[in-house]
Amino acid sequence: KNNNIMELEEIRTQLMVQMSTDVDLWSDVFSNTNPGNYGINDWDISINDIDFYVDIPNKAIIFKNILLTADLILGGSRNEDSIDFKYNEIANGKGVFDFISKNKVQISKLDIDINLDLYK
Repeated sequence: KNNNIMELEEIRTQLMVQMSTDVDLWSDVFSNTNPGNYGINDWDISINDIDFYVDIPNKAIIFKNILLTADLILGGSRNEDSIDFKYNEIANGKGVFDFISKNKVQISKLDIDINLDLYK
């Protein structure tokens, strides 16, 4: 085993943990939606590792069938002007990651195939 190279399973684990714990990634996802910006009170993601693929040469991740649940805040920035919205959906998506060091990877972009249009 070469200690200078991370193994695929270690990379996958780091990326799945980051997807499950990094609120900034999900803030970006929810901020770029229709009909507008959403705030997040609480969120959770369930990823099955058999549906999570890592393409190391292209620094890409592909995932399917993740369960995304969130308590979103719609509307005004003041509490009395906003609406709480409980959201959950099965989603697919892809992302890009970078090698930060010889033993650390970081997701730099997520594209999620979900519909956050509340007027559907």
